[in-house]
Amino acid sequence: MFIGAINQDLRCVVSEAVKGWDKGAGVYVPCSGNFTIERILCGAGFREVHGNDVSLYSCALGALLSGEDIRVEVADQEFDWLREYLT
Repeated sequence: MFIGAINQDLRCVVSEAVKGWDKGAGVYVPCSGNFTIERILCGAGFREVHGNDVSLYSCALGALLSGEDIRVEVADQEFDWLREYLT
């Protein structure tokens, strides 16, 4: 079972791997769990780090599969284009 965390050994590997990366470049983490990778990147000096919280997706999928209703709203007008996909 995936618990959304990586162990200390893998955190060390990631920390070592990003040392040579351009700190001014934007980094996008597609599947954040506990935001561990994001914390490593910020600690390494990256200024533009983007992540997401997969718990919303997990909750929506769980509700769908169990036949339950879930209320999801768009709060930021910049993302109003997503409203049509929430029905």
